[in-house]
Amino acid sequence: MVTDLTMEWQAIGAKPIRADAPAGSPVRDDADFLSMQDEIQKLESLSHEPVNWKQVVAGGRIVLADKSKDLLAAAYVCLGLLHEEGIPGLAAGLACLRDMLARYWDSLFPEAKRVQKRMDVLVWLEGRLETAFVERGLSSHDLDALRTCEELLRTLEMLLVEKAADKAPGFAGLRNEIARQIEQLGQPEPKPEGKGQEIQGAAGPPTTSGGPRSITTAEDCRNALREAGDLIRRAALFARAQDSSSPWPYRLVRATMWATLQMPSPLDDGLSRIPPPTPHVVHRYQELYEKGLWAQLVEQVESQCPETPFWLDPHRMAARALGQLGASYRQAKTAVEDEVRTLIERLPELAGCRFSDDMPFANEETRLWIEALRDTTAEATGSGKGDNGKLGRAGDRLDDLCGQAATLAEQGRLKEAIALLQNESAGSCSERERFLLRLDAAKLCLRAGHPKIALSQLEGLEEAIVRFALDAWEPTLSVDVWKTMWQVLQQLLKDSRPPSEEWANRAEAVHRRICRVDMLSGLDMEGKHQSARVER
Repeated sequence: MVTDLTMEWQAIGAKPIRADAPAGSPVRDDADFLSMQDEIQKLESLSHEPVNWKQVVAGGRIVLADKSKDLLAAAYVCLGLLHEEGIPGLAAGLACLRDMLARYWDSLFPEAKRVQKRMDVLVWLEGRLETAFVERGLSSHDLDALRTCEELLRTLEMLLVEKAADKAPGFAGLRNEIARQIEQLGQPEPKPEGKGQEIQGAAGPPTTSGGPRSITTAEDCRNALREAGDLIRRAALFARAQDSSSPWPYRLVRATMWATLQMPSPLDDGLSRIPPPTPHVVHRYQELYEKGLWAQLVEQVESQCPETPFWLDPHRMAARALGQLGASYRQAKTAVEDEVRTLIERLPELAGCRFSDDMPFANEETRLWIEALRDTTAEATGSGKGDNGKLGRAGDRLDDLCGQAATLAEQGRLKEAIALLQNESAGSCSERERFLLRLDAAKLCLRAGHPKIALSQLEGLEEAIVRFALDAWEPTLSVDVWKTMWQVLQQLLKDSRPPSEEWANRAEAVHRRICRVDMLSGLDMEGKHQSARVER
């Protein structure tokens, strides 16, 4: 059913701005657009200031009708119409978006050459629409508008595949939510069996509309689990929208997503038949992560992760983002880490598997993070070695190996010692083990009087610390690397004649890094650091 509201916004999406420039001009510095953007940015604010959706819709009407066919402005309008007008508003916004994309694909903004930017806008919109949709209370009066929305989303998806091919995002999450609501609202209300039941209804026990479900087959069991999981996920999505720092929505989404997950059947050496996440989603997560847009990253990961349950990278990103959002999010971060740890304890080989296109379920950074989570468990239960200079390794094997290497080095057989560590590193499947073995090798080289060789190893380890932000979730390990590097630089400074300004400056920079992460260690080193500067 096409309403007056839908026809109005369809016309706005389809009508050219002017004859010489049907899509208008860039509008990102325009006052009306900036007014919309200021309101939308309140969604990411920790102050939870309410968004003025009327202002968003009013600004969007001016921009899209008179100034520019801008995709981001259309996305803002679509979200605003859902908040202001409910499901009929969503239908109107989607119709506007569809007609604008169909008519002005080659000339709308962002420009066609920046197709990834366009896809990022649509990914953001889908996540926000799904969150807002779940929060709404619906009735049977919304059925016609819901069916219109479902059809518009299918049309949009086909249009985007035609225009953007494999970069096209999907709207599966929102479309599935709409389909579930259509199914639920379309069911007839149960009829009372008699007048007596009406009277008892007020005092009797509450019942569900469909009555208890009998489970007599494996298919019944699977369906019940799927429906229960869907209901829990929707409840978690709603609860997180009310309080994004509450830990239990993060925990429940993952618990239900992974409860029945099994190892995929491998084709060859970890390669599976599981399709990879779409490229635009991978790109968008990485972009948000690199820009430090933590609230947006959490929002997108939490709304979309059930679509890719085997992909582990987003959970590491979400944990990092929650950690960056402040102390109030600490329990939420722990909830994410706990659920990932539980999954890996149950399926320890999962992180080594790959999607059908050879993309890993967990990239190098994520595997290091998972190793750190495992070691945290080992230390907490007393099964690790603790902080005894070996940094909580999960067993005695590496300790024994490093002891053998140290004995060889003390006997003047440094090459054999390094070869022993290198061979173990080459055969290890653990990123963290390889990191620790390289650190031990650097320490052996330093003790054996080869500080420059040690420094080359430590520089590689420091690159990994920076690249993977190890100082955020492995501070003890990072400080151990920096302390060793500081000792190396002090030795090089001592050996240089005249004293090298380069070694002195680098040692001072390393000391500052240590102080930033571990003030006590920095204070312990302060006297030695001052002495080194006096000697210069």
